[in-house]
Amino acid sequence: MTTLEDKVDALSSEMHAEFAAVRSEMNAGFAAVRAELRAELRSTTSELKAHMLMLHEQVLERFKILDEGRSGNGEKRPRRR
Repeated sequence: MTTLEDKVDALSSEMHAEFAAVRSEMNAGFAAVRAELRAELRSTTSELKAHMLMLHEQVLERFKILDEGRSGNGEKRPRRR
């Protein structure tokens, strides 16, 4: 029986080491994916902020043009409902 016990112990040790190696590889792979996603998110967020600022400036410019149009002829147009 000792031989069988030795084989089971050896198998258990080998499996423990192999699973630890797999976990380590997976953790490294997940860390790389997380880093890549963070970088992509930063880039996208930066682009989105720039686009939002541009749209905001366009809206302000349009409000300015509308305000100039109203004050230019002295009449106020009725609001639409």
